[in-house]
Amino acid sequence: MRPRSLLTTAFAIASLLLPVALYGSAQAAPSEPFVWRVPVSSGAQVHDLERAGFDVAEPDSGAVFVIGDANVANRLRRLGYQPSKFDTVYKEIDSRAADVSAATFYGGYRTVAEHEAHLSQVASAHADLATVYDIGDSWRKTKGLSGGHDIKAICLTKKKAGDCA
Repeated sequence: MRPRSLLTTAFAIASLLLPVALYGSAQAAPSEPFVWRVPVSSGAQVHDLERAGFDVAEPDSGAVFVIGDANVANRLRRLGYQPSKFDTVYKEIDSRAADVSAATFYGGYRTVAEHEAHLSQVASAHADLATVYDIGDSWRKTKGLSGGHDIKAICLTKKKAGDCA
């Protein structure tokens, strides 16, 4: 075999094997986010993870859940943590869901506009029991970014003075 043909063949084989070497055959591409369970031994470690910029979702007994792709898991490993895949972030929509509109996510999570309309409908239909309140601003709104909105909540109770204050 001529040296140029040998080099071309080696390059072709390497390009086929590189994705397997980088991500492993059973791992997803780095861009797909997962929920990683990360064992921790102290609250200080949780704070260290947060300060390092990790998206720490919630604590568990002796662990925290971190959201991110394979690159995030690799960063955690380089810092000495042992993340394990706990769950997927994106879920398949159940096509059998009865009341799934185009404005919902994952087969039922409402958009902001749909949520606010629903709260208003409930408050209108049950004025004696329900009051809608603006309880603050979304992070995007506090930063002046497009897509920001008021955060609405509903108080459901038999109304008397001081309720829902």
